[in-house]
Amino acid sequence: MKRGHIVLISGAVLLVAGIIISAVWAVPFAGSFLRNNTIVAKTSIDPGKSVDTRTEVYQLDRPVSLAIGIDRTGQQQPPQIPSSQPSDIRLKEIVTDPNGRVISSNEFGDSFFTSFKPEVAGVYTVTLSNLGTIPVSVSGAFGYMSFMGPDGRPDFEGMM
Repeated sequence: MKRGHIVLISGAVLLVAGIIISAVWAVPFAGSFLRNNTIVAKTSIDPGKSVDTRTEVYQLDRPVSLAIGIDRTGQQQPPQIPSSQPSDIRLKEIVTDPNGRVISSNEFGDSFFTSFKPEVAGVYTVTLSNLGTIPVSVSGAFGYMSFMGPDGRPDFEGMM
């Protein structure tokens, strides 16, 4: 067999091995992420309106995280606002515990991430309000993020 054929076969074997290793690692990670989180996908919020989402908190030793991304690809500017000006995107998140106590409250105009240490088990609620003047499309996740350490900081070593 020629050297070129050996190199091609070796490369193909390494490629297949890499795909298998990635699949073996990614499938359990994605499964645990989906199982432990409430996922909000492409939700539109009109000006002055709010949306709620809930998640069940059962572990008090792990932080609960909230990640919100703003979809700017589908944003439409009202005709009176020139496209050179920044759009009026203002959102407010409020997280309440099962007793109705406010755990977190923030205003933001871009993608947002926060985490908090729960004190009681039960259903936690996020209310996301549009304080701006145009409809906003958001996506996000609320719950236990596997890459968050017990101290509320990212811990990527624990994932591998």
